[in-house]
Amino acid sequence: MPELAEAERVDFVDIDSGHWPMISKPVELARLLAAVATED
Repeated sequence: MPELAEAERVDFVDIDSGHWPMISKPVELARLLAAVATED
């Protein structure tokens, strides 16, 4: 992913959800986003 070339930290997470995790796995996606938002 060239747009991430200058990122200092990149973590990839697989969610078994297809292309639309916000529809098929909303709770799991929300938990992941909340965890990232509260990291130091």
